[in-house]
Amino acid sequence: MSAQAASISSLLSTLLLSDHRVLRLSWTTPFVEQLDWDNLREPAYLAYQPWAARFPDHVFDSAWRFLKAQQKPRSCIVLTALQALIDEYLVLRHGEVRVQGKNLGAWQQGVVSRLSSAPIQAFADVVFGAGRYGPTRSSSEHDWQEGATAPWGRQVMPLLRSEEASLADYVEREGLHETHLHLNGSTHAEICWLRAIRDQRAETRDFVAAWTRNANSDRVRELVRQANPELTPLIFQQHLRVAGRLRAWLVAAAEDTVVPGAQLPECYQSLDGLAEDEWSIGLRLTTPSWRHMPDVTDELTWMAGLLAQLRQRPSVQLSRMLHAYLLLQNEYYRLLVQSEAQYGFDQFQKFTLTELREPAEKDYRSRFHAMHGSRSTTSKVGYLEGRFAPKGDPLKACRIFHAILGGYLNYLRDAGAASR
Repeated sequence: MSAQAASISSLLSTLLLSDHRVLRLSWTTPFVEQLDWDNLREPAYLAYQPWAARFPDHVFDSAWRFLKAQQKPRSCIVLTALQALIDEYLVLRHGEVRVQGKNLGAWQQGVVSRLSSAPIQAFADVVFGAGRYGPTRSSSEHDWQEGATAPWGRQVMPLLRSEEASLADYVEREGLHETHLHLNGSTHAEICWLRAIRDQRAETRDFVAAWTRNANSDRVRELVRQANPELTPLIFQQHLRVAGRLRAWLVAAAEDTVVPGAQLPECYQSLDGLAEDEWSIGLRLTTPSWRHMPDVTDELTWMAGLLAQLRQRPSVQLSRMLHAYLLLQNEYYRLLVQSEAQYGFDQFQKFTLTELREPAEKDYRSRFHAMHGSRSTTSKVGYLEGRFAPKGDPLKACRIFHAILGGYLNYLRDAGAASR
């Protein structure tokens, strides 16, 4: 392992929130039952051992005991794992959550290549009291930030970064330059996830076809089996359906819109086996914005609210439901993001064959929004060279040119720069 490798305790934290073995145990255990460290030790060890096979077992045992000792009374494993990642990698600097510069490589390689940073960002906001998403969000010191955030900025996934004064000064003066950016494949996995749990069949139709019957289906199946050897197209759709319903309950719990006396879901099966008009009994359902456009800010806000609630008022059932949601999200995440354990271009190419980003990438406007960033009226990008695969058919080539340039023009209009 390199000097920038993630620590064993942070590796275990990511596995507890993302590995298919933990998901299997969670799936078969009712939400009213707590999964403690003894329950999770075996699946965590089996997930860890292939990656750290050259380490003797006492290294795992020591890191496991260390993590276990970090858990506060009446707290849960989700909060403990997230807190461990925050303690190792993040810091509050000038009111903003940043990645420690010395650990940036390990953060990118060992953590966010394995799981979504969304819950980490949400909990860090609560832990540090930054107030961007959590209960202190209405503080007047953040009013200027709200004014600088365009409406489309809510659909942009914020990225945690380190803060180096000399680099920040250079970017401010000169801008960032990118001379080899592949436009396709640049959509953040969190955007695809929110779209997928909104409309499972429409968003994953091409992926299931690539998995089962396309020319490269064997390579796609290899990728799927790495994420979860037990996945089939039927189970995959089931997982997305359950995740969407879990999210509805978790959002309601975070926003206190569960009907008094309503029974929370008891297990995965109780969410999957009920009809559309049955699983949501006890919820005050509205039509959330994410059903129309993936609202990442909304996702981070409800997560921060729920995590703050669990920190103050522990609940075994809600903690288990949140853990279940994160495990399902990160199963999907691993089908879109090449992890530290997957080496080389051959592995990378498998991700280009999944078609999971395809529904979100028919329009290029949102990708230019993401490059612009969500929290600044002026983009930090100076020069950008975007690339895309050539099309053999002139009509297809014309369409992709129209989509890219049309998306760029729409972005310029959104940013108020079309006249330039």
